[in-house]
Amino acid sequence: MQVGWWNNNFNPSRVATNDGGVVMKFNSQVCTTKEQSERLLALVLKKETADMAYEYKPKHLADTDPDKDWILVAHSPCGTDIPAWSLHRLIEMMPQGIQDCRYRSFALAVNSEGVSYEYHYIDEEGQGYNDLIGCTDLSDNLYDDIIAHIEWLIGEGYFNKEYLEE
Repeated sequence: MQVGWWNNNFNPSRVATNDGGVVMKFNSQVCTTKEQSERLLALVLKKETADMAYEYKPKHLADTDPDKDWILVAHSPCGTDIPAWSLHRLIEMMPQGIQDCRYRSFALAVNSEGVSYEYHYIDEEGQGYNDLIGCTDLSDNLYDDIIAHIEWLIGEGYFNKEYLEE
């Protein structure tokens, strides 16, 4: 399924036709940018884990300009495609829970306060507490926050190795 054309100033929240006219505009980012995808690849995520891809396509078949346009497609990358991950896919690859050295189970939390793994407990007096690990403060871009958290998970050995290159 073809989603749309982009020029080199790619904005994954804006879908455009091959003549430059806007077809639709999303209110939010639909997948990782090329730069965010490169960060994930540098963390040795397998290309095959992506659920979208940027294909390199010229606007016109006779175009010999080396700065060709990119087209975002909703399928796993192949060949020279640049992989792209939807937010759903990134969260799906993250462990939904992790255990610390004291055998406490922490649950994944992605919310308006940031990305973290949270442990909720109540003491003997009935007072509730939360412990957080791997917490990243919410930045201007949730994808950047998720990528930073995946980097932390890999560094701590919590990220599933089946998603990583050997």
